[in-house]
Amino acid sequence: MIYTNKDVDRFYTKVLFQPGNCWLWLGGSQGYGRFYVKGRHVFAHRFAYLVSKGEIVEGLHLDHLCRMTTCVNPYHLEAVTPLVNLLEGVSPFAQNKRKTHCKRGHLLEGDNVAVKNGNRSCRACACLHTRIFKASGKGKTKLQRNWYLAQQRRIARLEVDPWSLTPKGANGRWKRLVPEDEAQPWFTKQRA
Repeated sequence: MIYTNKDVDRFYTKVLFQPGNCWLWLGGSQGYGRFYVKGRHVFAHRFAYLVSKGEIVEGLHLDHLCRMTTCVNPYHLEAVTPLVNLLEGVSPFAQNKRKTHCKRGHLLEGDNVAVKNGNRSCRACACLHTRIFKASGKGKTKLQRNWYLAQQRRIARLEVDPWSLTPKGANGRWKRLVPEDEAQPWFTKQRA
């Protein structure tokens, strides 16, 4: 971009200099400041970087190291890739990427991480949530809820090994997976 000394002087009249701190853009916009040069608008921080450090390499973004979008101090700006700029920010995506543990304290590494649509989640918490949901009986028919609660009561009374039973099907009888002499006593019921 070609600019003149007059453009630079006009630019710096709209900057509040704070020695050792941010140089705040006073050009009257919210967020990233804009500056009019050679018939077009440019971002104020990009113009400040251009004047003091030179052209920005194509494909790179300017990252505000101070996290102030109105800052035009070129020493607070760094040319980085878009992904690095995104990860160093304060967006929910960046915060999630920096997490090492879930809110319940499980480590977010290896097999305990599930990735869906780019979002990471804790498998241990998902398993716990599923158990709680199933126990609540939400999303089930009355028959399914009653069967699940009856199974939980049988398991709690130690009447049956929970891994020895499986539903057989439409006739309503239960099929034993463990031979009769190895399983704990339990009465086979037929649905009414």
